[in-house]
Amino acid sequence: MKDLYIVGAGGFGREVAWMVECINQHKQEWEIRGFLDDNIQLHGLEVGGYPILGGTEYLNDLKESAWVVCAMGAAVTRKKIVSEIKKKRNIKFATLIAPDVMCSDRVVIGEGSIICSGTIITVDIQIGEHVIVNLDCTIGHDARIQDFVTIYPSVNVS
Repeated sequence: MKDLYIVGAGGFGREVAWMVECINQHKQEWEIRGFLDDNIQLHGLEVGGYPILGGTEYLNDLKESAWVVCAMGAAVTRKKIVSEIKKKRNIKFATLIAPDVMCSDRVVIGEGSIICSGTIITVDIQIGEHVIVNLDCTIGHDARIQDFVTIYPSVNVS
């Protein structure tokens, strides 16, 4: 199993942890090590059974390689955090796709993207890096979703 750190201990971060648990029910892939959040008032607390280990600087002290996913809904914030994390060594960005997502094999999904449950992605689609496609969305043929885009729940892109 691969060690995974979830950046953002808010509502969407908790949903991403749940999605990882669902992924692991189908195939044991991820070991959630905990949340990283720059809100120091949260450090040391626990959310959904996972510790809030500190801010993103926590990654500086890791000796082993690890996977990170940025579960921040605001695209500008997500882009800023990801650009800082990219400077760190031994860090890779996880691409998470809920087990029930319907997606053709003619779709390209960039690193660090999160595709949530109930989503249908048809054919000849490109999804950039660090994109969030939230619950119950559809993305129709030939769509091009740029890096760091957030698609909110139940949105249809056609």
